[in-house]
Amino acid sequence: MYSVMKPNGKRIVMNHWLLIPAVCGITLNAAVDFTGPGFPPLSLNRAEERGQGASSGKGGLLVKWDAARHPYWEWSFTPPLTLPEFDSAEFRVGLRVTGPDAVRRFNLRLADATGEVFQYEQMPLWLAGGVFTLDYRIDAAKGADRHWGGNGDGKLDFPVRLFGSSADCAEGSGKGELAIRSIDWTTRRAGEAATVPVRQTVTMADFRDGFPDIVLNKAGERGQKLIHAAERGALQVEWRRANAGYWEWSCRKPVPLPEFTSARFEVKLAAGSPEPPEWFSLRLTDATGEVFQYAKRTDWDRDGICNLVFELERSQKPVLSWGGNGDGRLDFPVKFLGASGDFKAGEGDGKLWIDSIRGKFVSSVPLSRAVAVTLKGTDPFHLIPPEGQGPVLSFHNRSGSAIRLSAELTMREFDGTAVRKRFPLVLAAGEKQPFTWPEKLGRRGIRYLECRFSDPENPGDLSVWNSSFAVMEPAGPTAGAGRGFIFGVCSHPNWTRDREVHRREAEAAALVGAGVVRIDFEWWQIEPEKGKRDYTLYDELVETFAQRGVEFEAILGKPPKWAVVKGNLPDYGAWRSFVREAFRRYRGKIRLWEVWNEPDLAGFASFDVPEYVELMRIVREEADREIPGAAVLSGGFATMAAHGSKKREDFQEETLKRGRGLFDLHAYHEHGTFPQYRQLVDGLFLPMRKRAGVAVPWYANETAITSAGVGEREQAVTLAKKLVFAWSRGAVGYNWYNLRNKGDDPRDGEHNYGMMTSDFRPKAVYVAFNTLAGLLRDHGFVRQIPVADGGMLFEFRNRTERVLCGWNEEFRSAGKRLLVDSDAVRAELIDLMGNAVPAERLGDRLLLPLERTPAFLRLAGADRVEVAGGVMRIIPPPVAVSGRTLPLEIELVSPVSRPVNAKLTLLPPAGLRTESESAELTLKPGEKCVWKTQLSVGGDFLPKLGETETVAVECRIPELGYRDRLEQPVIGALPLPVRFDLNRKNQTVSLFDADPTKTALVWSGSGDLSAEVRLDASDRELLLRVDVTDDRHSQPFSGADMWQGDGVQFALAVPGQQGLWELGLSLSDSGGSECFAWSVPNGFDRTAAAAAMRLEAERRGTVTHYRAAIPLAALGLDRTKLREGIRFNLLVNDNDGEARKGWIAAAPGIGSGKDAGKYPVVVGP
Repeated sequence: MYSVMKPNGKRIVMNHWLLIPAVCGITLNAAVDFTGPGFPPLSLNRAEERGQGASSGKGGLLVKWDAARHPYWEWSFTPPLTLPEFDSAEFRVGLRVTGPDAVRRFNLRLADATGEVFQYEQMPLWLAGGVFTLDYRIDAAKGADRHWGGNGDGKLDFPVRLFGSSADCAEGSGKGELAIRSIDWTTRRAGEAATVPVRQTVTMADFRDGFPDIVLNKAGERGQKLIHAAERGALQVEWRRANAGYWEWSCRKPVPLPEFTSARFEVKLAAGSPEPPEWFSLRLTDATGEVFQYAKRTDWDRDGICNLVFELERSQKPVLSWGGNGDGRLDFPVKFLGASGDFKAGEGDGKLWIDSIRGKFVSSVPLSRAVAVTLKGTDPFHLIPPEGQGPVLSFHNRSGSAIRLSAELTMREFDGTAVRKRFPLVLAAGEKQPFTWPEKLGRRGIRYLECRFSDPENPGDLSVWNSSFAVMEPAGPTAGAGRGFIFGVCSHPNWTRDREVHRREAEAAALVGAGVVRIDFEWWQIEPEKGKRDYTLYDELVETFAQRGVEFEAILGKPPKWAVVKGNLPDYGAWRSFVREAFRRYRGKIRLWEVWNEPDLAGFASFDVPEYVELMRIVREEADREIPGAAVLSGGFATMAAHGSKKREDFQEETLKRGRGLFDLHAYHEHGTFPQYRQLVDGLFLPMRKRAGVAVPWYANETAITSAGVGEREQAVTLAKKLVFAWSRGAVGYNWYNLRNKGDDPRDGEHNYGMMTSDFRPKAVYVAFNTLAGLLRDHGFVRQIPVADGGMLFEFRNRTERVLCGWNEEFRSAGKRLLVDSDAVRAELIDLMGNAVPAERLGDRLLLPLERTPAFLRLAGADRVEVAGGVMRIIPPPVAVSGRTLPLEIELVSPVSRPVNAKLTLLPPAGLRTESESAELTLKPGEKCVWKTQLSVGGDFLPKLGETETVAVECRIPELGYRDRLEQPVIGALPLPVRFDLNRKNQTVSLFDADPTKTALVWSGSGDLSAEVRLDASDRELLLRVDVTDDRHSQPFSGADMWQGDGVQFALAVPGQQGLWELGLSLSDSGGSECFAWSVPNGFDRTAAAAAMRLEAERRGTVTHYRAAIPLAALGLDRTKLREGIRFNLLVNDNDGEARKGWIAAAPGIGSGKDAGKYPVVVGP
């Protein structure tokens, strides 16, 4: 019960906090209910300053905000609510969302005994209003998504309190609101809930039809090999007894096992030599990475057969353990890692066949976890045809006891729309019960399923099952690359010899409309020993994919150790022999051959340009001789951005120049966001091709974005934008990376590039690729149509139709709809999930909406397409300065061929005022009408760095039934002194996002890199203070190279000057501070400018403090010019000792290109 003060001064009593003891054990449940009377005991941080508010009512705690004024809101309980000590906790937040673009991320915050704050984040999947719940599972032993303050160790120190919550608003979303209905939670200590025994069987390895992705450790060095003995349906292990006394193999992707109290492993072996292994061992690995070896002496019968049984208890000590935390105890989750065999040393060879390895497990689980859920009728890829019946789920009680649970099944669509079904689930011991979704699915697209099981007798017993499926009409199979634009994917089927996986990958690629799969053609796999080549794996792969209409784009590379002369550069003669035989063997079967992967990165190629060009020359000569007509690709160059793994910045350009004539296609990658891709392609890549004199086409043969961090929706949107844009810039094809996720860790970027999960469930990007391939596969690119205010529009056509693809990239004029004139006999608007509806018309014109998500206008039978722009356009206004007027112009165009009357209504934000809020205009055919007005910028107009206010304009044309609303950002000048914080993911640029070998160098939170910046001016000096939090300081560079180490770069643009000030501050590893000037405007001297600056820099703990003072005169500034306003921007570079990792910036325009137009404006008093 709480007592808090209401705004009117009356004291009220709160009883919203409920503590509900669990039925058994030490599970505690509690809740905060915001739907009762009164205002909850909390504080909305800096609400007035940020233009935010909170109020209570029957609907809950209503939070209102304006994302244009501040990008996030945060509130805290006063005081925070103390939680019981727990091993694990589950929080559920109930929300009512009133608008489609509510928040991008909703965060729950805890605080521990030291004051350290822990933030747990969820990225909601809603784009429509409704009631939603968000769930947070917290393990006390594991860290949060972000943490700060306190002792900073990232570990919960009890007692822990529920601190509050925050939300990051959707970019460009403007004003919004949501109601927080409740926060309830369950905390658990060990042994809290009633449990039932569950028996499960897991096959770790069955070698009847291939074998999984395994590797024989040090096979070449020890004279050992693995072979799939197809005639026996077994894994064949061979060894030389004189070379080593044991062999060992490991799964590249260890097999997850159930959490068990006891386990029984059964192994079937057959001896293939007189001296089989004396001992056979199984290896498991636990959550800490500790490896456990369990050994059994073999007992062979007369026929050379040995059946081994390993009986394990959870607490049983292994024969041997190493690595991880080294405590010799299994920390779950546990995985099957591999096996080993020990044999007598001596003369001769050994051989062994392993038929299978299976495990039977007994687990003690809470009632809710006794249910196994299977999605039926969607195998093997969880696909359902359009207009099909909803999914069928099978609920299986795996225990030996009857159970009664409450079930809540939720289905969410791509746009966030959700439908829920609640029902009791009563299952006898071992019973399976089907559940059929009662309604037809209707719309196409991805569907996310979540089923929550709870025990009515024990509210703390809760488990959640998740899956996904797609409603789509497959775009394939196709006939390989065929003609026209190539729709492809990257994959690694050669990483396993499991033929079932090969078949499934081939089928999944074919169904989605991929005509090409980019695959590593790994020399070391084919010829591990000199002169002994085995093409069995690749023969089978080529045939399996070709049967489904998919051809390979094969990457030549990865030489065996015996062929390497230095680093990983192969001997040229051996390289030629390998390439020649590969071309001969796959003549007519593989038409696209790539020379190495990402040769510009040191992690993939240790050699320089001359050596790489020689490798290409050999491939070219052999291709001309052996496979005329096939295409040779340059190695797919990784990036045009500054990248710490690049051997040299000009590697790609020099290779293109020296290798001219050696390749038919120029391959180029570039992972990451679409804005970055667009900037690099237009600003660096295409000009570089022109300088290098490259005449051959280019191929975007590996480019994507991971869903980790951005979410599956943004991943799908990025695919559409990057593919269409690359096509418009001359690319002949586009390969998405990857077909499947490489792993199952949702936070590991490299694990989450796939179009499908690792177990072949579709993600949203799979459906988006299907839509693009099905809609555009046989089309050609026609043109990019200019669209004002951030719109992007592209035209494609084939013999029977034209297709327009468009979206709003810069979030200007949100809600913009274009007028399209066309003679099409039929017009359809198609969304990214493939849903088609008749296009909306206004008079005799079509309307094409430009939203954040790309959409397509299909014009059947069209010979003519003209885009006339929208009915209304807001001319982007200049920067708004307090105390001055801001001109605003709105353009109107008649959508019909007769005069019509239009009414405009102006809706300015707080701090901007107008004398005339509306106007009535007559629109004449063929004429542009402009309404000019002015806004007064008041003293209460308080912009923040990186934030914008929004002016909305509504247009109505009553006689046409037309109504439109546009929103135009207004950038406000920041008054000195100004402070801003750099601590968010969207402010960072990581140079290693797409490098699987450097995941440790990707930005991991504010403790990794963040900064507080303050800018002010005295009568004579510009004063800059930067406090940088950095877990490791490294600055071995100086002068012009200081940007490669830790330090500050900042830039200014002063009115009336030609050129840009770009200056740097650093603290060297030796303790010295330095100022540097990279560029100055015309008429100024760089050396003099740097010398005029004063800097004090020091490091305390993990914070580096910079205090700089620059004379105004040295910058050509005075108080008058400061009052006019200058452009200012700043970034902080990060280098942890290995390489420049990236930076965190106030705004774009320093680290990637120099563009003062993107800088904030600051004004003096």
